[in-house]
Amino acid sequence: MSFKYLPSSILMLFLFTTAANAQLTITASDFANELNKTKTITQYICEPCEGISSLIELKGENRIWDFSSVPFEFAMSGEHGVNRGVKSPIDTDHVVTHTKFWSLSINEESEGFELNMTDYFYLVVDANEVYVVAEKEVAEEVFGDESEAYSSSTRYESKLLAYQFPISFGSNWESESMSFYIDDEMSTESETMIYWSSTVDGWGTLQTNYGTTVVLRIHQTEYRTSRLVPSREIYSFVDKNGTEHARIEFHVGVHIVTVNEFD
Repeated sequence: MSFKYLPSSILMLFLFTTAANAQLTITASDFANELNKTKTITQYICEPCEGISSLIELKGENRIWDFSSVPFEFAMSGEHGVNRGVKSPIDTDHVVTHTKFWSLSINEESEGFELNMTDYFYLVVDANEVYVVAEKEVAEEVFGDESEAYSSSTRYESKLLAYQFPISFGSNWESESMSFYIDDEMSTESETMIYWSSTVDGWGTLQTNYGTTVVLRIHQTEYRTSRLVPSREIYSFVDKNGTEHARIEFHVGVHIVTVNEFD
């Protein structure tokens, strides 16, 4: 699904403060400590965002990713969390143990525009791995007196490996699965083979106007059988708590930057 009023590609920064100047190793226990916690977020967005190409390409040891000069134009507010024991509404052959969710909204009263959206990721969390087995997206756009609702779902034939612990500089993992996508609005279905390849190719300090955090840089490439080139490049920055501080996605060369401040 692609919203009329939002760009198709984003960089998201989730701000926490941690000790600096220390290489990270993230364990399954670190990740488990963050489960069943719901956080309030404010997402600040700018488009276009100039001068970040060198930051996106920067990798290696003890690096500094400084996004403090990025300007922002508008904000979205909502919640984020990972909860145990939430059953997936999507039929899957796997027993879902956790659900990760994003809930965000924007209200531009001057333009008569409102957007509310929630993304759900249905997970299987084992002793040292986190897998994705299904996803669902629900949204509603309001523009003046008109409104339009969207929803879609994806299930994976086999579990897609999102994280493999312990995670440190040089770690890598890969996974593949057949995906089944359903657009509820259009009543259309599609099948695509997806391959994920992830590498931790950097560690250092992430800086913004809202704080400084020591992070690992995870580069994930997603390939789809329907394309001859990578359909998506993702760079995630993750802290000691196993929390993503940044997620950079490229689609057809377009990008924006979003900074999320957790209260």
